Amino acid sequence: LYVSGPLGDAALGLALLDRTPGNDISVRKEDRSYLLRRHLDPSPRLKLGQAIAQQGIATVMIDISDGLIGDLSHLLEGTSLGAWIEWEKIPLSPPFRKVSSHIHPHPEQLVFSGGEDYELLLASPYSVSRINEMAPDIGHQLTAIGRITETPGLTILKSGTPLPVKTGGYRHQFHQKGAP
Repeated sequence: LYVSGPLGDAALGLALLDRTPGNDISVRKEDRSYLLRRHLDPSPRLKLGQAIAQQGIATVMIDISDGLIGDLSHLLEGTSLGAWIEWEKIPLSPPFRKVSSHIHPHPEQLVFSGGEDYELLLASPYSVSRINEMAPDIGHQLTAIGRITETPGLTILKSGTPLPVKTGGYRHQFHQKGAP
């Protein structure tokens, strides 16, 4: 499993917007600006997705708009497969690392279920070294965060210890016309 960039920034930007004025920690202007921009003005990775597809790198790919867990669950729907992820391998931006623990009691939840990052999540049969060799062809470096398993379910390891995984991510609500 690979991702195209840092996760959790958009959710942290939203958390900053939701804070009560005057109840804010001291956040550097540059960090606040970056996090708010990641929430308010996301940049979908359209060209990168096209390049990955043209190079045949991914067997399956999705943008992370519903949170890492939610979108990984979408990838696994209808299969008997599972996945494991290593927390330490998930790319986090420097502003996220500096600010998140001051804003949210469980920063991991911002990454797992926050959504709106619009980074790409993909599965590939290629090794990390081969993906690194292909980076110039797609114009971007991808980060390995885990792997697909033949055992159903999702395991997230932090320092080798499984974290409790709350199913989550954004849940779309569709209503039938005329229904409440």
